[in-house]
Parts: sequence; C-alpha cells; structure tokens
Amino acid sequence: MSDIKSSQKDNVRIHGLEPARVITPAPQNQNFKSGIFASRAGPYGFSLEFPLGDGQVNEDVGIGARYTRDARSEKTILTKSHNIQAYFPRGHTTITVQRPGIGFLVMFPNEDLEQYSFLSIHLQGNSQITVNGFGIPFDSPDSPHIEGLVNGGVPLSGESALVDLLQQRDFYFYVACPAHLLAQQVCLDNALPSRYPYGQAHTWNEALYKEQAKNLKSSKAFSAAYSFENDNDHLAAITQSTVQDCFWLELAANQIAANHKPGFFASIGGVTEVDGSQIRYLIFLHEGMISQFKAAWQRLTKEAQLQVEIFEDYHDGTPLVKWDCEVLSHPETVAALRGHPINGSHELVLAVRVPPQKDRKACDMKVFSSYAEAHEARVRGEENWNCVSLRFGSQLDDCERKVNSICMFSPGSGASNPRAIGLLESHEMGNEARMKKLVEVEDKMDLHRALLRGNGFFQWMTRSPATDVVTAMEAVSLQSRPKFRPLPTVNFLETGDSQFIDSLMMELLPEDRNRFRRYLSCRPLGLGLITAGPGHAKTTMAAVSALIMQAKFGYVLCSGPTNVAVSNFAERIERISISTYARLNEGKSPDDPSYRRRKLVVRAYKNLDEISAMIALLRRPDAGDRAIENDRSPSASRWRLHLSFAYWVHVLLRSRASGIRQLDSSDCQGLHDLRLKIDKCDKMRELRAVATGKMSWNEYAKLRLDTKSHLVRIFADLIGLVDMLCTTPAMTANVRPYSRWKAEKAQCVAVDEAANMHRADLYTVWGNTLLPCFLAGDPYQLPPAVMTQSEKDGEGNLINRFASTGRISALEFLQASGMPVFRMRVQLRMARGLFDTVSRAIYDMPARYHDCCDITHDRFKAGRMLESYVLDKYKSVIPSEEGKLSPVFIHCDGTKVSIDPTTGSKKSVDQVTVALDFVADLVKATTTKTEQIIILAPYAANVELLRNMLKTKKYASLSGMDQPSTIDGYQGQEKDIVVVVMGTRAGKPGPGFTSDERRLNVLLTRQRCGLVIVGDIDVVGAMGPYMHGVSGSVYGRPVPFHLQGPLRTLHIALCRSGRVAKVKVNDKALPSTV
Repeated sequence: MSDIKSSQKDNVRIHGLEPARVITPAPQNQNFKSGIFASRAGPYGFSLEFPLGDGQVNEDVGIGARYTRDARSEKTILTKSHNIQAYFPRGHTTITVQRPGIGFLVMFPNEDLEQYSFLSIHLQGNSQITVNGFGIPFDSPDSPHIEGLVNGGVPLSGESALVDLLQQRDFYFYVACPAHLLAQQVCLDNALPSRYPYGQAHTWNEALYKEQAKNLKSSKAFSAAYSFENDNDHLAAITQSTVQDCFWLELAANQIAANHKPGFFASIGGVTEVDGSQIRYLIFLHEGMISQFKAAWQRLTKEAQLQVEIFEDYHDGTPLVKWDCEVLSHPETVAALRGHPINGSHELVLAVRVPPQKDRKACDMKVFSSYAEAHEARVRGEENWNCVSLRFGSQLDDCERKVNSICMFSPGSGASNPRAIGLLESHEMGNEARMKKLVEVEDKMDLHRALLRGNGFFQWMTRSPATDVVTAMEAVSLQSRPKFRPLPTVNFLETGDSQFIDSLMMELLPEDRNRFRRYLSCRPLGLGLITAGPGHAKTTMAAVSALIMQAKFGYVLCSGPTNVAVSNFAERIERISISTYARLNEGKSPDDPSYRRRKLVVRAYKNLDEISAMIALLRRPDAGDRAIENDRSPSASRWRLHLSFAYWVHVLLRSRASGIRQLDSSDCQGLHDLRLKIDKCDKMRELRAVATGKMSWNEYAKLRLDTKSHLVRIFADLIGLVDMLCTTPAMTANVRPYSRWKAEKAQCVAVDEAANMHRADLYTVWGNTLLPCFLAGDPYQLPPAVMTQSEKDGEGNLINRFASTGRISALEFLQASGMPVFRMRVQLRMARGLFDTVSRAIYDMPARYHDCCDITHDRFKAGRMLESYVLDKYKSVIPSEEGKLSPVFIHCDGTKVSIDPTTGSKKSVDQVTVALDFVADLVKATTTKTEQIIILAPYAANVELLRNMLKTKKYASLSGMDQPSTIDGYQGQEKDIVVVVMGTRAGKPGPGFTSDERRLNVLLTRQRCGLVIVGDIDVVGAMGPYMHGVSGSVYGRPVPFHLQGPLRTLHIALCRSGRVAKVKVNDKALPSTV
C-alpha cells in the first residue's frame, strides 16, 4: 500500500467536484504535503511537495536558487518548494472506489466516515507511472531530515524510501468525497491522445513541412512547452517551433520573386558612390503586391537579404542582373527623390548597389529625371520601364541546421562528438572495455535527453547502468527491481592548480567568492546556470567559469546568440586571463619554471572573411574593423579585428597594422613556436616584409605571390593551437574548421547571453553527449527572436502554433525545470539610482549597488554634468535624490507618430528632433564628448531617421557619436549616456512593443551614468494625477490591461519624483497617418 503521509489535510481538486481532501496519517517530524489530481481530459496522479527551506540561506552558501514555472502568472518564478508529480498511465490501470473500512476511523477518529472514499489504483501488466520532478537537485541546509527524505537517505516509512513508494504497483488514497460521487468522476480508463499531431518523423523534410502546413491548420496555439513527457514530444515541439517560424516565408519569398513588376531608376542626381559601387534609387511599382504578402513582407524586409532582379522582358525567366538592395522606409527624407513623389499604396523605393562599370553585366537601366517623365514613357510602352522582381535570400539553410541539431536528441542517434569523447579510439580497446565505453556514452546521452525533457530524472535514476550485454538485458527487464542511483556531479575546483583558482577568484566580488566556490564544487550533471541583471558582472562570471572549465577539462567552446555577445564574451575571457596570469607571474621572470603562460582565445568568424581580412590588413594596415568592407556591403559581415584569426596571424607576422600587438612572454608557447616557424620559412620572407612595413603593398603586389596559400597554412596551424574557440552557433556547424574543432576537441561549453538563445542553437553548440556546460544570461531581457507570432493565414489559422515555445530560451527552460541557479546580486556598472525603478518593476530582488557605483567617482562625471544641464535647462525638474542619479523623461507635448504602411514601423519626426537637439546642446554646453553618448530607438524607422538627420549640417557637431541603434542591435553594449526615443504616443498607435517588459528592460539599462527618455509620458495612461506636487486621489477610470505593467510603473515613478520635463513640439512636424 502506498504510504503517502502528510502533516496536514491538504485541499486538492478533482475534476467536476468541489475541493476535496486527500488525508493520510502523518508521523511526527515529517513536514510535507500530498495530494491527488485528476480530470477527464488530462492526466491523473498524485503529488508530493517538500519545503526548500530558507532560500536566502541556500544562495548565501552557494547552493543556488530554485525556480519553477508558474502557470497563473505565466512567469518563471522563485519557488519555496520541491514538487514531485506521479502520473498514472491512463488506459492501463484498474481503479476501485469504495467506502473506507473501520481502519479509517482508527487513523482519523474525528472525521465523518460517510464523507470519504477509499481509492485504490492498480497498474496493469508492465505499465509504469510517469514521475516528474524526481532527481532535481535538492538541498535544504536548515532541514536535513527533509533533505534526506527527498534524496533517499532517510526512509519515508519503515524501511521504504521515496523511490520505493514511486516504484509500487498498487496505490491507495483516502479522498474527502463520498464514494458514490467519486466513482462517477474517476472513470479514467481511456488513454490520452498524443500531445502533438506531427507524427514520429522530425528530420528535415521540406515536402513534409508543406503537407503539415496544409493539413494541420488551426487557430489555436499550443501552450508554451516547459517540459515533455517523452522524447517525441520534445522533438516535435522544438523542430516545429523552428520550422513554423520561417518555412512559410520561403514559400512567400518565392511567390514574391515570381511577380515581375515595372520599375525605373531615378536620374544621375540620385547616385551615391560607395567603394567603387553606385547606390541608385529604383522606384518599383509593386501594384498591391505588398498588401497581398503583408505579414511575410514585414518579416522579410527586417531580416532577409534582398536583391533586385532585372529581366529583358516579362516573358524572360532568367534575370540579366542581380543586385543587392534594401527598402527605404521613408524615401521622403532623400533629397535625390524630390522630383519623384512616392505613392506608398502601390510604389516602393529601393536603394540598389550597382557594381562598378567594369564588373557590371550588360543591363539597360531605365533612368528618368522626374516621375512625370517616367509616367509619359510608360504610357508610350511598357518596355520603356525595366522589368523587375525582388528576390529575398533564403533562410532555410539556418533552419535546416537547427532542425538537424534538435534531431541529435532522437533516441538511437549517434554521438555528436565521438572523437572528442574518445569513442573513435574504442576500436583499440578490448571487447569488454569497448562495450563499457559504448554503454557509458549511451547512458550519458540518455541522461542528456532526460535533462532536456525538463521533468526530472526518475527513469534514468531507477535504471541500473549497463556495463555489458547481460547487464543491459537485465536492466530493461521489468521483473528486476531497479536500483536507485544519484545524478553524477562535477567538482570544477578539482583542477590540480589551486593557485590558478585563487588568482581567478580575485576577479569576483569578495561576497561572491566563497559562495561561487561552493556552487562550483558540486554541479549535478556538470551544469551551471548563472543569472544576473544588467550591470551585475554576468559576463565576468561567465568568463571566470569558462577559464575554470579550461583548467579542468581543456578545450572550451564558447558561444552566444549574437555576434556582439560572442565578441564581448571573448574579449572578457581574454581580459580576465591577462589579469589572472599577471598576478600569478608577479615578480617572476619568463625563465622561471613556475612562470605561467596564458591559453589561446580566438574569436572566430567565417573563414573566408578571416582570409580576406588578413590580406586587406596587409594592403591597408589602418583598416582595423573595416578591413573587409571594401569587398561587400558593410552589413554583410560582422567581422571585427580583435582576437580574430586574422588578428592572431598578424600578431605572428609582427604586423604594423593598427590594433595588432606583439607577442609577450605570457602568451602560449605554441604561438611562440609558430612564429619561429614562420620566421624561418624562406617562402614567407616577402609576406613578413609587407606585414612589418619593410616592403610596400605595391612592391609586394608586383611579385604576384600566392599570398592566400601562405595565410591558409598559418590559419591551419593556428587553429590547432586554440584552447578556447569563441564563435556563433551557426559557425560551429557551417564552417568546416570550426565544426571539426567542436567535434574532435571541445571538452566543455560556455555560453553567454543564453537567455537570448534558442534551444536549437544551444543544441548545435552543446551536442548530445552532456559535456560540462555553463550558461549565463538575464531571463528578464530579450528572449529568443520569434518573428512569426500572431500572424494568421487567409482562413484565420495561426501560421506558427509554437510561437510561445520558441520564445523559451535555453537558459530559462533549464531554470524553470528546477536546476539550481547562481544569481549575481550586486550592481557594478550603473551609477547609484539608475537601476532602482527597473529593479523594482521587473526583477525579483531589490537593487544593491557596490561602492564603485558612488556617483562621486570620476567615471560618472558625465552623469553629473548631465544632471546639472537638465536642472538648468528644465526648471520644473526636481533634482535626483541625494547620492543618486535618476533618469529624466522629456515629454513631447503634442507629439505625432506616423506608421510606415509597408513595414509597420513607427516614426516620430518631432521626438527625433527633440532628442538630437538635446544631445547637440548638451555637447555644446558641457564637456561631454559625443563618444560618450548613444541614441537608441525601439523602432527601425526612427533609427533610420536619426541616421539621416545626423548627416545634415545642423548636427555636424555630433559626427563622433556612434550610429543610433535599435534595442535588439544594442543588447550587450553600453554607453555613459543613453538617450532613448520611444517613438510612441497616447491613444493611437499606443505603446506598442515598448510595453514588453523584456524589451523595455534592455532599452532602459544600457547606460552607465545617465538616461534620458524622449516620448509621450501619457502613452500608458494620463499621468497628470501622479505629477510631483499634485495632491488628491489617483483613482479614477480603470486603466486598460494593455497599458499596465513595468512601463506604466516607470512613468508613475518618474512623475512622482518630479523627473519629467515638458517640451511643446514643433507644429510643423509631419502629420500623423494613424
């Protein structure tokens, strides 16, 4: 008989009944809750709830915080309990309901016998219960008894442990419901249908996806999947969330390309020279095509590369030319188009990159000086305009890569990295050793799949590890009683080099050192999760973790969701490595046997970009990050110099190029050896000469040497020396040298900004053999990008039914499953006061500032100047609280907002003008440098407008300022002063996605010492009653739900603290089109 015991009578609900109680006798000193759950259409079973104890204690001693997914708030929240749910197999049980016997009154003398039922459930045949939550790491320092119950060290009853209870074949419950009523409600013999109707085949199959899109339509979305009952559900949800997000776009892009439409080029006055190419403006008559493909068009123009194809005539199937181009969101701002008034309902303007004449294929470009002239020509004949189509770049290659990575977790798949884990060497072993190795790897892969199902490890922990064929057969026999085995753990501190660990820990705050040591010393599954708010040194902690893993295991693959994230991560690893080894080598000479040498950290880009950059830096040593921009559009490559392979090759060549340093004594020995090899290579004499400046590029070019071959050889030697390879998930799969390094060398994985990473991207990097892994990120910032969310087809069916699942990041999924999380708790970047409001509105802990955030520090001088300037300019603004710097809001009274009918992006000329005027005057009135300021905007149209206006003479003083950026483009970056152009207004169009708390969080936390917000203070409801100095009730008409949330909290806080300035905007601003 099951022996579920409880210290209290717990209220539970059984489908169709009033709240009922499961009551069972409770022995002394056992404090946990139990209950049963059931419904006709869902699972039924019982649950056990154990208190976690004092969460603060767990965090202080380094155990970590525990989270769970809260269905009511739809958020991942801190939890105070450890929950285990056991589900009975519907259709495979025998259920009996009867009146309790006399024994009930013996155990519960104060209860009414007639109001209870005795429920018995018997498992039929070989069926088993499904257990969720079992095995999730549980620590309760203040309650060792409960910890023993959960972890199996203390019997639950008699000699039976918790695992014994869960392995029974018969279960019995007393339920607070009369027997005749309960019997009517628990007819649960029918099996539940499959969770997802997508079958068992999930490998890449375009034909299958087309069929599914046609036959599995629905207007109902699947709920966000934070756990999976089986591997098939896991594979179905993650593959479909990937495929449905983009596959329909490929179909739409092909249909768009099939539409040949008329178009013409603006006259030569609209020509801009860019690196030998011309930017020409093409007026494209789309004739309503954009409306036909509205949802796809808005998505494609945001993220897909675009080419214009020009044909001989409308019957020609092969284009004469294909030229790169981009859509102009607001062509009215382009002076060259003043003679060409654009009707947005059926016309489109493209900025086309026309190759130099010598590289250009023959094509008769139809050019007109005015729209009237072009119209007259078309009246005379269609052939007087160009025949044009638009070709968006395919996104299926990346989609296929993600699907292939997901399918690695299909049972029966091979190991993703057989050489790295020693599997390929098993053929050299004896039969017994080889079998043991194979079983060991398969067991670890099985454990990895359990982790990614997100519902605990009961099946794995109760299955005996098979070490040979006989044991394997016994392990799957249902007649044999499984034995409980704990999860494997990793002590990352056991590196054999305590001095290195001690030196590395000096990079952390004193309060974090001991608790992080504890966290590192016992990591179940070798998995570490680090979360932190902006400015809390999350990347530093991730870098420390990566360096510790390198010291213990060797080669580390480092990644992130974006190029910016990976670059920041690589630079932080290198910086911390330099300071750590400097401490270790202090007072030592390079000849000292104890002298330490750093590991080689490389930020890897496309290998073709790397080779191009190597050559470009020989030709133009001062090119730096712009080395390869001559060869392509600036946006086509994310290549940057620092720590790239091109960087290290030029270091080895003793290059004079800007940004290149020379090898020093603490660089790895392999680099010194490789440089010596290059020095001795006679065939590279001229290459060394041009790199060092002893020979000019023109002299070198005349020799016609095979430069590329030499550089490729150095590149190949260099990749063999890499200790820590930092690159994007796609690069680890698509670039052969990196995919080989991953498969053959990588022993562990570190990911920064993992809260912004798709699960499929993590799978690409991590592989399927459960390598030790650390993930760091901020779950309260931008989630993974899912572009297709609420879009519907013409029949009202959702295009992407898995949008909510796609938005669950790799980090949040593991966090919600209950794996312990190390939280960073101290603000280190922002001046005191700048994180207060965001912390209160969004995060689950109050803002705590380190002493380095004192506003009197020199690094916050720009913030103090900003504060003085604002108080002088806007007399109504109240000074920040003593010892703090607070954000300020510039309310644009009468602001107007226009919406681009093509892209849907919002633009506000007056808000952009107010922001630029503010920055220009700030720079003029103070010693603030333009390099210290960035302007951000949520909407791309405002970013484009900002960039165009910055090119005018009026704002010439701001030429040194970084280019304005969207939120997504600036995540992971920071500036002293941030000016935000919200681009929204009250009423229509409303706050839009600026009210999304994660997007808002990124937008308002990029600053170090100053934040200025430009917009409409009333966009989330009238703020008049909340203004500083206004008395009386603030309660009136209820605020609509869509206006509630952190953005409204922020506005109210700024109003109450008197941090709102009012500006009457120019009445000549563009009229609203809303």
